Amino acid sequence: MSVEFSNLERLQRWMLEVTMHPEGVDSALRSDSVRQILPQASGDLKSVALPSKSLSAKARLAIYSDMYILRLIEVLGNEFPTVRHLVGAHRFGHL
Repeated sequence: MSVEFSNLERLQRWMLEVTMHPEGVDSALRSDSVRQILPQASGDLKSVALPSKSLSAKARLAIYSDMYILRLIEVLGNEFPTVRHLVGAHRFGHL
């Protein structure tokens, strides 16, 4: 059974998949799961994410992706301050 989504829901699902992909934006954009959500984006990224004057569309998406990971590390550091202290902030981020 196939589920149809509105354009907004499809875009939101695509953005979520791209942002949360564990291997970054480049890998996310090549993944089958992301390509299936918005097939047009794989051929024309500008159809869903516009560049700015100084950043490409991919670079703008990478900002969201990077901030997502950094925010998770921050939250985990707040939840496990002793572990963060014992291993150091840099190593904690890699855990």
